[in-house]
Amino acid sequence: MKPSTNLQKCIAYCRVSRADQKLNGHGIVGRATTAREYAQRRGYEFVRVFEDDITGKVLKRPGMDDMLTFLRKQKEPYVVIIYDLARLARDLYVHLALRKAIAEAGGVLESPTLEIGDDPERELSENIQASFN
Repeated sequence: MKPSTNLQKCIAYCRVSRADQKLNGHGIVGRATTAREYAQRRGYEFVRVFEDDITGKVLKRPGMDDMLTFLRKQKEPYVVIIYDLARLARDLYVHLALRKAIAEAGGVLESPTLEIGDDPERELSENIQASFN
């Protein structure tokens, strides 16, 4: 008999603005590594990285679309790790639309750099930061 594991599963969404930033400094590789380390500290089962090299001001993105499709096919909710809010979006409208789409697909946002939550104080803090992005 196999041992039962009930680890929360997680994925990461990593975005850079341009293709040349994928490997430089804190590019996709660095952010994916940070997401894996965060998942390990939290005791999550890390499943996959979704990535984009496109501006954060647009809603339609290939990697984001793939991630949303993946989430919709799952039977249980997944944690979606983002490096920070600026890596999700650079526009408040886009941020709110993506946040809603991720939640409706079964994703729960978390970040190693910011406490994200659904309580009023965290929502206000998140919206203020998203406005500045």
